[in-house]
Amino acid sequence: MLDWLINTYGQRVHGTTGLKPYEEFSSTERAVLQPLALEEFEAAYWKEAAVHPDHPIQVKKKSYSVPHRYVGKKVWVKVTNNLVSVFYEDKLIKEHTIPKGYRQTDLNDFPENMQSAMNSGLPYAVRKNAEAICPELGELIKKILSPHAYINMRKAQGILSIANKYPTNIVAAASRAVLDNYHHLSPKIFKAIIEKLTEPKEGEQMNMSNETSSYLRGMDYFIYKN
Repeated sequence: MLDWLINTYGQRVHGTTGLKPYEEFSSTERAVLQPLALEEFEAAYWKEAAVHPDHPIQVKKKSYSVPHRYVGKKVWVKVTNNLVSVFYEDKLIKEHTIPKGYRQTDLNDFPENMQSAMNSGLPYAVRKNAEAICPELGELIKKILSPHAYINMRKAQGILSIANKYPTNIVAAASRAVLDNYHHLSPKIFKAIIEKLTEPKEGEQMNMSNETSSYLRGMDYFIYKN
């Protein structure tokens, strides 16, 4: 291959430049070549991301916290083999190593007074909306948010969204059932508990309106007779 490049292809007059490639390389290009970098080149993945109200960005199915002052802003994220770098207006504002799990959180990215955060902004609104549904749900949401007003915000919002779709007595019963084990609660689990509570018990007839009852037929109706 080297012989072909030097003595065959390298000696042919190039159709565009009108020069012999190897002669041009030897006389001009070789002297200005730079040495190879000592470090191996690492390809990077770039993505624009929004900083959510609970402070994370989502990149390649993982979550990374960003300092509080950038909430609501758009940032650019550079991902290499083991590092995530976050830029705002071309300035590096945060770096994270890539975690094995889903979330990488730096508590220094959040407001200093977490108890104050519980009584203002989004955490306060979520708590009040939960309390408006029933006291039990309000207490559950408060427990979920109390360890950290922002880290568990999405969990609290997801549970509140589900609670809005079901009767108050069912939501209250589900909330009481999980109050002592809220650390392992997720919106999916909360919904499953509510659905279990709404299932009719064995031997219990479902309530139906008069309009619905008018469509009921006996078994004889469905048996074909010649």
